[in-house]
Amino acid sequence: MSLSGMNFIKLFALLLLLLLPGANGLDFSMGISNGIIGASEGQRISISVDSSFVSTTVASPEHYSTAAVTAGSGALNFDETFNSSDNGEHVRLIAKMSNSTSYTHGFAIEEQTGARIRASEALTVDRGRDIEASAQAWNSLGFSAKAGIKIPIGSLTNYSNYGDAMDASVTAYQTAIVPRGTKFNVFAEAKKGFSTQRSSSTVISSRAMNAQTNSTVNQTTSRMKSIIKPA
Repeated sequence: MSLSGMNFIKLFALLLLLLLPGANGLDFSMGISNGIIGASEGQRISISVDSSFVSTTVASPEHYSTAAVTAGSGALNFDETFNSSDNGEHVRLIAKMSNSTSYTHGFAIEEQTGARIRASEALTVDRGRDIEASAQAWNSLGFSAKAGIKIPIGSLTNYSNYGDAMDASVTAYQTAIVPRGTKFNVFAEAKKGFSTQRSSSTVISSRAMNAQTNSTVNQTTSRMKSIIKPA
């Protein structure tokens, strides 16, 4: 299940949002270490003074998952790497902006086992600057896949991505609605050993656009696919 399917709106409705104090914003960090299944995670999130933050973490000998939502205005700087239990597979998620009128950002570890890590995020930004979001997945065999978007100034609606890393394949995927009149760049990368494929498209349109990017690498194939069409 992707992050968008996890319905973070319900998370906001069920939990009281906590106003975070501080004159210049707050660096929030959290972590968990579970020696039974080898899970060990720590997140550090830099957010503005006007932001709110909600997180949930569930851990047991058979299962580990965590999800968090941040909402507010101003700057955001989220850059985290999540690892499989045996530390052979990895997913890096990025969501950042230098300023915004408002934003909502959420991330989740969807699956974490000895040979797999799948993590995802969602982002909506109203009138932001230097917006960037991406997902990258890689494994111990040297397979790497990446998908991302950059917006110098503008808004971003219903953005979601995921990175899925296994011992035999890696995938990075993203989808977004970019409002009309917004200049944006979507990019992808696929690496396998010493071979690297890259793609990049810069678009500005008078109509709202739907952008989707997929990058996959497995034992036999490296593949990238981008779709940009009217929303």
